[in-house]
Amino acid sequence: MRSKLAAVSLMMILLPPPAFGQAAAGLSALLDPVAPSLFDETPVAGLTLRRSHAEPLTRRLTDGDAWLLERNRALDLFHETRPGALRLGAGLRLRDDDLSVGYGGRDGGAELSGEGRLVEALLRIRHAKLSAELRAPIWCEADHSTPRPRRAALAWSPRPRWRLELHRAVDRLSTELSGWAKDDALVFPLDLSAGTLGATAAMPLGDRLDLRGGWTDLDVGTPRGLRGIDDELIPDGGGASGHLGLDCRVAGDHLLTLDLIRRELDVEAEAFRNGAEFADLSYIRVEQTARRLAWHIGEAWRLAWTGARIDAAARLKVQSWPFTPAIIDLLGQSRTYHGTLDLDLHRWELSFGGLSLIHHDITPTAVLKSWRPVVLGVGATDVKRSDLEVERIRLLSAGWDLRRRFGDWAVSFVGRQYLWADITEIEAAPSTEPGGDSPASESDDGWLGGTWLGLTITRYFH
Repeated sequence: MRSKLAAVSLMMILLPPPAFGQAAAGLSALLDPVAPSLFDETPVAGLTLRRSHAEPLTRRLTDGDAWLLERNRALDLFHETRPGALRLGAGLRLRDDDLSVGYGGRDGGAELSGEGRLVEALLRIRHAKLSAELRAPIWCEADHSTPRPRRAALAWSPRPRWRLELHRAVDRLSTELSGWAKDDALVFPLDLSAGTLGATAAMPLGDRLDLRGGWTDLDVGTPRGLRGIDDELIPDGGGASGHLGLDCRVAGDHLLTLDLIRRELDVEAEAFRNGAEFADLSYIRVEQTARRLAWHIGEAWRLAWTGARIDAAARLKVQSWPFTPAIIDLLGQSRTYHGTLDLDLHRWELSFGGLSLIHHDITPTAVLKSWRPVVLGVGATDVKRSDLEVERIRLLSAGWDLRRRFGDWAVSFVGRQYLWADITEIEAAPSTEPGGDSPASESDDGWLGGTWLGLTITRYFH
């Protein structure tokens, strides 16, 4: 029982949950050509109040459900002065976050949750063709989940359509991972540090063509001073991403864009209970490639297609309590899990005047195998296999971005809501055993979910 519980707990946090409706909601952000520039997130000179709420698409696939509930509140106070040709800006951001993400199924589940508050300082300097920004926390009160980010960026734009940006970020997340299987439960402290280093660039290739590109390296680990806790989960690894884009301005306000994207992730982890290692995640490897073609008409209209392929694999070995690893291998009581996920995705997006429609067409294939060694870690017995019983997923969502200015005040209300979902399950062969269980049918009752809302109110200063 404990081996099964530990497998559920570790794979929930390090593998995509088997709720592909929720995964599709997150894939929209994953498939973007490049993360937003740090300069794009800079508040205006004024007072800004932000409130957001996220609840993913929740559907019953085979025997489990996944959920995510996120609420973020932020208050920005920013002021800028212009002594001569220099522009100096400074500000504060107050954040209040609540997070709960998890998966629950027939054999168990796991949840990552917490809340916290953060005060972040921002400094911005601009002079002629150079821009620089620095962000760092000055106060944090966290139950578990509030990250403590430190970010810096430097941009150089020597002439129109030419730009080079360097960015460095270090994020830290302190939380707890809880898991359960029937009447058994575990709680692990989880303290992560993630560092990114990257660059983006843009240059013209002619009067109508622009070339864009960039790369980012990622390092994931545990802060050195926190190692050695009796009960903990220690990840280690990293990844890289790169993109290449081409913009072509045609007649009038028409713009064609092409983006090629590639991302890789390779992470391993160890889990300790009472100071002894009981689980070893040998690897989790993820590779993603994507192509994106878009047609823009001015600022209001856009038609875009994205095609992507995601391949993932993981291997996890779990010991049985409370023996040492050597005795476990001798008795053959440990269990090894190996899972693979292959996913093909096509996304169509139509945006017009602040409204948008997005259609996802997803073809997933997932297999989870497990076995116990015969003796001394050699051989395999009690082999089990589980296949994802979903052949195709189609989703339709609508979004809106409504903005209004009233003198020195501005209000924006953005959101996205799933309208329709169709899941095609693989037909199972009829059972030949007397009294065999028939495949469980999927229920379409209840709220579809898949909601994200954001409200921003700004008071401008002059």
